[in-house]
Amino acid sequence: SANTVVPNEYGTWYVENGKVDFSYYGLGTNDYGTWYIENGEVNFEINGLAQCGDGWYLFKDGAVQTETTTLAQNAYGWWYVKNGQVDFSANTVVPNEYGTWYVENGEVDFSYHGLGTNEYGTWYIENGEVNFGVNGLAQRGDGWYLFENGAVQTKTTTLAQNAYGLWYVNNGKVDFTANTVFQNSEDGWYIKNGEVDFTYHGLGTNEKGIWYIERGKVNFGINGLAQCGDGEYYFKNGQVQQVTTLVEKANALWYVNNGKVDTTYNGTIKYNGVIYTVINGQAYSQGTAIMGDSDVTAEQMAAYYNARATYPEFYQNSDAPDIVTFCQIYIEECKAEGVNPEVAFCQAMLETGFLKFGGQVDISQYNFAGIGAVDGGASGASFPDVRTGIRAQVQHLKAYASEEALNQDCVDPRFN
Repeated sequence: SANTVVPNEYGTWYVENGKVDFSYYGLGTNDYGTWYIENGEVNFEINGLAQCGDGWYLFKDGAVQTETTTLAQNAYGWWYVKNGQVDFSANTVVPNEYGTWYVENGEVDFSYHGLGTNEYGTWYIENGEVNFGVNGLAQRGDGWYLFENGAVQTKTTTLAQNAYGLWYVNNGKVDFTANTVFQNSEDGWYIKNGEVDFTYHGLGTNEKGIWYIERGKVNFGINGLAQCGDGEYYFKNGQVQQVTTLVEKANALWYVNNGKVDTTYNGTIKYNGVIYTVINGQAYSQGTAIMGDSDVTAEQMAAYYNARATYPEFYQNSDAPDIVTFCQIYIEECKAEGVNPEVAFCQAMLETGFLKFGGQVDISQYNFAGIGAVDGGASGASFPDVRTGIRAQVQHLKAYASEEALNQDCVDPRFN
């Protein structure tokens, strides 16, 4: 039952079922290897590639080189030999002493231009050979790729530049479908169809959030309410804060719904423990009465003012030469009529833009509540000094909030 290869003094022979088979052509195997058999005898003259039995093999002195994986040449081309046999199913990239080559169906394809892959990576192939000199972005096959020493950087997601622009590379390949915001350690960029769009101004979105984009780049310096794209949004470090809250801008509170000012909203919202009425997106406090006492000091009111504005030089020669005196007059006049000084002071700051004026009423009028400055451009009432102007405002507030008589002479021309 033996099938083997056996030597004697006349040669080395193929034995099948215990008998030398002088008609046999093919491969034969014994403990020393696999051999080229011709007319039942090992042909030790066979070297290089030769067809035998069901395939092509690499021989040396008649023995198949079963421990060799390489490229070998014959009259038909260069072939990929794996464990001594040509592997016609191989599609890979293989090195030899002459270079690193693209193999298709077992043969080196010297006409091939494209990408080739082996266990070490994906490579830039030119005329069948890996071009290790390719670096940066290059077109190959069905797209553009980022190369380093001829290898696609398949583990790299970054931005890379070529003569056509700055591109978003995802796992080594330019992703022309990408519409996102790419962030690296320092910057963020708006990507449209795979390319940084330096002309874009608006909002950009990625998996981390929504961002303020200016000239294609995230502006991390944007904070508070800012106009962007189709509306006004609430930002912190350039990112939309997707919360529902009230946010201050230009001395007013605005209703922010999921990060965006909602000017269509009318209703109420509780903010910092106070209930506010919202009208067309702007919030007004419900919880503070016009009439009432307060323990606020002139110094506290002055600190509030100084954090937002600089006291005008215009008042230096008036009866309120500094902001503390100005605030003290509010406390005194409000106490005289029972009006809450915090309400009166804040109304004045809102009406005058923290004493900057600039509207229908001039600073020289000492009119801190716009009394008489009605629609049509009228400049409103004028008063001789700070105290009289504050007294008129306080009396005007009392007229709206109380039916009680004034405790001081009436200076408000619209009290009745």
